[in-house]
Amino acid sequence: MHHEFEFLLIDRRRRRIRPLLLAALFIVFACHVPGVGATQMTKTKPQRGGPATRVYTPPPGGPERKAILDALRVPIEKELRQKIVFRIGRDDRFRVQDGWAFLRGGLQLPDGQPVDYRQTVYQARIDDGVFDDGIYALLRKQKGKWRVVSYAIGATDVPFTTWKGAPAAIFEIPAEP
Repeated sequence: MHHEFEFLLIDRRRRRIRPLLLAALFIVFACHVPGVGATQMTKTKPQRGGPATRVYTPPPGGPERKAILDALRVPIEKELRQKIVFRIGRDDRFRVQDGWAFLRGGLQLPDGQPVDYRQTVYQARIDDGVFDDGIYALLRKQKGKWRVVSYAIGATDVPFTTWKGAPAAIFEIPAEP
């Protein structure tokens, strides 16, 4: 019986678990079991006011996208001690709603090479096999400026399940086909 659903979870071509579906399953599980999915976070107050606007992805090359990514780039480059660019592919997420932005993507060097984590705190996690080469980030626009609320580099779990205050719709990750 379990073999009927195995195709949903396992990508046989790549011989690995499908990360999007695994993330969705974790979210469902975390919502029903108290204490599951806790990670470090920055607490924020929910936004009050009028009706919610639609969720959208800022277009590549647009000023809002640039402002969001530039705000996020500052603490990441400081932490990694190297210049980076964001890789936001087809399977990644970049969603904005009501002054909040959520990003799930990757990092690379400006020349397209992978980030060198050897001189960072992440190298030990890489050595232990508990590092997923990606980034999750939550930003909020305050007083006309995008500010980083929280981010996680290399998370193997789903860190945004504990990020409070932002509209839930920006975190929605559709199941893989």
